[in-house]
Amino acid sequence: MAAVRAGAVGISRSPRFTMYSSRVTELLTVLFLLIYVEQIHKFELVSDVLRLLTLILTVLLLLALIVYHSIDTKIYLIETGSDHWRIGVTRERVARMSLELAICAVCPLPG
Repeated sequence: MAAVRAGAVGISRSPRFTMYSSRVTELLTVLFLLIYVEQIHKFELVSDVLRLLTLILTVLLLLALIVYHSIDTKIYLIETGSDHWRIGVTRERVARMSLELAICAVCPLPG
């Protein structure tokens, strides 16, 4: 893992970017939710726009998580010297990713 993080492999910056982009989308989603709660039923258009932005950011967060886990699996395969992706995808890894995606998928729907 140290060789991958030190830059021996060309994908060393991608996990950090994905991690930071997912954190940014998480914070923006929370910000839009807080604004929505404060403005509830005062302005219908603003409320709908904020819900739509929250939905879009939630989808972006889910995509960032999928990219993060695929890069994590690739790094694991590089570390172990395996060629087949099924070796890096264990039941525990799938369960953890599924739980993380299920938790992050909760958001208010527009309308």
